[in-house]
Amino acid sequence: MTENSIGNHEPTPKRQKIDSINPSTPEIRSPRTSKWESSCLIRELEVYRTRLSNTEVAMGHLQKMKEEVERAFLEREQMLEMQLRVEGDTMRNLEDRLELAKRGCEEICESEVTVEAEFFSRETRIREKIESLFSEDPTLNRNALFLQTEKIENVEGQMMRMEMKVDGGLKKNMGTHESQGPGREGVDDSKISRADDLGNNNAILLARARELEKQLESAKNTILTFRQVENEKNYPGGVGPTGQRDLGAVEGVDQSGEHEENERTPEITASRVPDGVTSVQDKLLPQACGICKDMKASEDEGERNSQQESTNTSPDKLKKGENSRLNIKNYYILVSHPKFFEINWEKYYRPVRCGGFTCTQCFQKKSSKSSMQDHIWIEHFKERFLCPFCSNVSLFISRYNVGYHIRTRHSSDFFTQQGGEGNA
Repeated sequence: MTENSIGNHEPTPKRQKIDSINPSTPEIRSPRTSKWESSCLIRELEVYRTRLSNTEVAMGHLQKMKEEVERAFLEREQMLEMQLRVEGDTMRNLEDRLELAKRGCEEICESEVTVEAEFFSRETRIREKIESLFSEDPTLNRNALFLQTEKIENVEGQMMRMEMKVDGGLKKNMGTHESQGPGREGVDDSKISRADDLGNNNAILLARARELEKQLESAKNTILTFRQVENEKNYPGGVGPTGQRDLGAVEGVDQSGEHEENERTPEITASRVPDGVTSVQDKLLPQACGICKDMKASEDEGERNSQQESTNTSPDKLKKGENSRLNIKNYYILVSHPKFFEINWEKYYRPVRCGGFTCTQCFQKKSSKSSMQDHIWIEHFKERFLCPFCSNVSLFISRYNVGYHIRTRHSSDFFTQQGGEGNA
């Protein structure tokens, strides 16, 4: 190859890098290189080619990694989008349920308001009926006056007996003082002071009796008001029950006696009160504190006595065809059948946690065992309690009604009975 041919041939870019010392001055030609420099350049070229191939391999690996990362990100994005759609559907369902719950609450509130308004209107109508019935029905007014008169007479009788006891004690102390002479002045003074204390106690009892009369009047008025409501509910037209049940099945009871309307005892009126009114009375009577305490004490005594009934009176001692005797405190009444003493009462009622007892047949609640036994005897056995001194056909609803009847109608027989039992 000649110099002219070399000068006419334009070098390639690679040849420029090898042969040209300064590419900006192509006119200056590089001198002829030696073999050693050519070998060095060749080795350097191989090194660069090796590096280039390694770089290409690394680039291919990185490209694959990039594709894998992009594919993973794409899958994750699709998964998140699907989860977002599911959560969006869940949120919409929850919003729908919340809206339904709100509408349900609003409907419940509206229904409560409607029920309260209806209840208030009914209560207003009932109160108006109570006022009209109380003002129009003379029989109820007469019964109310009779009940109050009976209780006042009973309290007055107790007051008179207390006064007689105090006077008798004073006279006895004065007679003892006159018979013993002046040597017992100290003892007489103590007896006189004791008599004065008895007089003070009598005054306290009188004040208590007046207070009880006031409380009794208030309680009776409340009871009569609710009794009128119940009678109006069960017997439209303001007419209450006036007939009596047939008592022909009871042995030893004389049915020939007839009683006028004005001679009805409180037991008759109480026996005609429905169960609903009885429960209302149980709720309202505690307002008269003194009366409730006396009633509770009598029920507790009756409960203690009822536990001793089976030992005090046995059916084996009764004659055939006669009513059984039921001892209560210091007197006795009669039951219509001797099976009263053979019944296992615990099968017919059970105690409750809040106090009292519940009937297993009608779920009626009573505060004591004796009251529950009376309820079962009257309502479920269809039997009754009887007065031992008369053939009164009153439907006594409990043993204590008979006792009240005996103390008020047969007071002389009652004290005679007490004296006879005491002597025995």
